[in-house]
Amino acid sequence: MIEAVTPMTVPARPTNIRHRIIGVTMLMAFILYLDRICMGEIVKSVSFHQDLGLSKEQIGKILGSFFFAYALFQVPAGWASDRFGARPMLTIYIVLWSLFTAMTGFVSGFTGLLMARLLCGVAEAGAYPTAMALIRKWVPLIGRARASGSVALGGRIGGTLAPFLTIWMIVTMGSWRTSLWIDAVAGLLIAAIFWNVVRSNPQKHPKVNAAELALIGRPRVEPPLSGANDDVVTIRTDDFLRVPAAVEARRAEGGIAPFEVARTAPRVELAFHAQLGPDAAARRLWSSWGDICVADDGRVYCAIGDHSNDAGGDARCFLYCWKPKEQRLRQIVDMSRVVPPLAGQPAWSKVHAKIDQGADGEIHFSCTLNAGGKAGDPKYGFNDTLPGGQLYRYDPASGRTEVVASLPARMKPNGFGLTAFAAIHIPASER
Repeated sequence: MIEAVTPMTVPARPTNIRHRIIGVTMLMAFILYLDRICMGEIVKSVSFHQDLGLSKEQIGKILGSFFFAYALFQVPAGWASDRFGARPMLTIYIVLWSLFTAMTGFVSGFTGLLMARLLCGVAEAGAYPTAMALIRKWVPLIGRARASGSVALGGRIGGTLAPFLTIWMIVTMGSWRTSLWIDAVAGLLIAAIFWNVVRSNPQKHPKVNAAELALIGRPRVEPPLSGANDDVVTIRTDDFLRVPAAVEARRAEGGIAPFEVARTAPRVELAFHAQLGPDAAARRLWSSWGDICVADDGRVYCAIGDHSNDAGGDARCFLYCWKPKEQRLRQIVDMSRVVPPLAGQPAWSKVHAKIDQGADGEIHFSCTLNAGGKAGDPKYGFNDTLPGGQLYRYDPASGRTEVVASLPARMKPNGFGLTAFAAIHIPASER
């Protein structure tokens, strides 16, 4: 019997950086509402009326100007966050509305207050659109509603406490202006905390481990397949019956094995490989290598890898299942979740050799490096404890994948680095 072995790296417990991201975003929402609501209390104070003596109409325009600018700049501010990243833009937004809040405390007339509140509305407009973008990238799908509610809660707490805090500061400090300056300083401190804790993407955060990345998952970013129904296009054309001229010429020369051409054009379902991760189109070279398995129940299993810098740990490799009755191709195995990669250490970039169904109905496949010869380079950190390839077993019933066997570690045929190709066959009696 084949004895199961420990994976290349022992999966670690997921870090909790995503919770910190939500916590800091709640803090952002708190100061957002504090700075937004405080003006409604300031204009009621004796200090404000004695200082400026504005009419009710002027005060109404000052308060309304904020919400006018806030509504007008929601979409442009959200676009800027998508274009330049949530971390830099939301930090900028917090800094700007804090400065404009401080500016409000320095002006001494209707026009100055009107401009200050307009600018506050512009700066605060991007807060919630950007926060929602962070939630989408940092929180697993099943927890996004809860995370959105938590951020909203932070804002509502700020809105609830704003009247009490503002009145307390005005009474304690003796001036409405001082309360705005204190709010501004608090906002700048929160901006610094936000910049230090948050990253626009979990992949860029230095404290996020592979287990948390796997837990978060990757939001789908690939464009839809044109003309597809649920990412599948059905093609039937006589072009499938045409033999390429180069092949026909070789056949006439007797340089290739004999073959027959079908008389009826087949129907081909072209399915889209979804969930390939961010920037999938920019990866080095996606390839399936023709590895395929038709299971007893009619399901078809295939694999795809990106042939990236696998020796250096930057690679992606997936197993998919095609269900003919449902006309659906679904990703079932992400190798970065089965064997969480470590920075600078090899990561599988392809399923190679063969995908096969065992007697128990489970699916067996092997993973290897594409650029195995590079693994001997010391900069990649390949060592004697890492296997040269691994055999895996996928259970369709439970959806679990486990390591079944490992190739010998650091194989050096003829003095070269790790072999780039390995085929592992298990006798039927031992499956």
